[in-house]
Amino acid sequence: MNIADLLHTLEFDDSGSNLKLFPFEREIITFDDVEDTKGNKGQIGNLVLTDRRFIWSDKSNTRINMFGGIFLIVEVKLYDKSKIRVMIKRDKTRFEFIFDFRCDKVINKFSDEEISERIKKAEAWFACARNFKNYYNLQLRKPIEPFPNEHTILEAACENLSSDARNDGIMLVTNYRVVWSASSDQKFNVSIPYYTIDKVTNRDSKFGPALVLNTSKHFGGYVLGFQFDAVNETAKLTDIVRQYSEAFQSNVVWQSKSDAKQKFRPIL
Repeated sequence: MNIADLLHTLEFDDSGSNLKLFPFEREIITFDDVEDTKGNKGQIGNLVLTDRRFIWSDKSNTRINMFGGIFLIVEVKLYDKSKIRVMIKRDKTRFEFIFDFRCDKVINKFSDEEISERIKKAEAWFACARNFKNYYNLQLRKPIEPFPNEHTILEAACENLSSDARNDGIMLVTNYRVVWSASSDQKFNVSIPYYTIDKVTNRDSKFGPALVLNTSKHFGGYVLGFQFDAVNETAKLTDIVRQYSEAFQSNVVWQSKSDAKQKFRPIL
């Protein structure tokens, strides 16, 4: 399973192999003694929040579990001061989860202050999760803003290739993504985060050698071609984008939008 798959996966009662953190995933915070009220009322488990998903597993029987990728989260609400309601949408089906941080079985274990602090931390995670989804998605023809701690690796003039035309523009390769915008209209652009890319190749096209980016099926399944002035430049850019894409897939940073630093020259 890669990053794009995990961000869009909802699983119940996994055998256990996928409950372990993946190499490209890191734990943000873990809460013990949380009840999955909607699906397993009366069952106490651990709620693990990572930079890719949330995981709940029963403490007495780990075969009872579930996890959901953050790109599936559509709504999060706090109610009764101790419960967090999470709405998930997978394809056309909606799922509701209610995590109770002060259920009957642990009502005397935590003070009101401790419950409040646990809820605040969980709410902060879900806020960042929603931000990640909205901020780091593949974007077409939208204003492009800098990511947190993003900086430009290189900038090159190139053409965006379509089935019957070529469009002059500028490509920026950053430590987070590939960005292209048309010279004639900067609103005609595309932002391609590395984790949305399935494959990076140097291929022949009807216009000659081109850098081709295939995005994941979860992010449109696009085939995007770019051609540079010199043949050797196309090969060079392909190698650079591939290297950064592979490095990012194994060590992606998860930060909130408020952490952004203006090291990257945005195209607006």
